[in-house]
Amino acid sequence: MAPTENAPDLTKNSGTKESSAPKTKTKVTKKVNEEKYWEVYFLDRAHDLDLEYHYLAVNGEALQITKGTTVVVPERFLTVADNAVEKKFKKGRPAGEVSRCPYRRIREATKAEYLKMKKEGTKKHKADLERQSRAAEKTIEGN
Repeated sequence: MAPTENAPDLTKNSGTKESSAPKTKTKVTKKVNEEKYWEVYFLDRAHDLDLEYHYLAVNGEALQITKGTTVVVPERFLTVADNAVEKKFKKGRPAGEVSRCPYRRIREATKAEYLKMKKEGTKKHKADLERQSRAAEKTIEGN
């Protein structure tokens, strides 16, 4: 069988190590499953008995978010916040649900903004822990 005009003749060995198959360039332009990031405002504490933080966790990754602040978070954490609801009852009957982590979306953000904010928050959190540890040591030494 003779090779056609358009197809290369693969039966001949030219003695080179290169393949005689035609070379094609492929360009991947579509990003698959790229996660969205959002700048959001987590509402302030409703009363003094509320905790200062929201603690949101997804598959072992956790964020501690101070209430009353604007932060950038991945959408997967907002899904957790959306599902954190408390059922309310009136005279023993269901009266609705209230969000335990109320927030407002401000704008779409970038992963770079999220990582920068997370790094700054981690530094601040570590400094707070160090300060609390020193205060506890002084209290123990004083007793």
